[in-house]
Amino acid sequence: DDMPARLRVALLLGSLGREQEAAYHYREALKRDPNQYVALNNLGILALARHRYGEAVALLERVRLQRPNDPSVLFNMAHALARDGDTPRARDCYEQLIAQNTETPEIVWARHYATPVVYSSESQIL
Repeated sequence: DDMPARLRVALLLGSLGREQEAAYHYREALKRDPNQYVALNNLGILALARHRYGEAVALLERVRLQRPNDPSVLFNMAHALARDGDTPRARDCYEQLIAQNTETPEIVWARHYATPVVYSSESQIL
């Protein structure tokens, strides 16, 4: 099974800015395991970086089914939803993330990032 090596190669390629090659390896991993968490998550992040928000949401929704309370999944999902214009669902993800009440980097960022994204200046939900 070359799945771990394929994922490491994809991570390395992505970190080098070779996003298309990284995406290829993630897609190949998904051919072998359509629910492969790392491949789905990282393809979602790549789609988000390319401003393909609908695609990012679709991929991250599949990840969220597997790990509904994972802080990084919730943060990425909230960001993708906000960028895709789905403010109510983005707010729900941010609130679920913040409710975990821990100090992971995602939650710290969510506390600061969510407010301007999903709330107006009068603290009303957009």
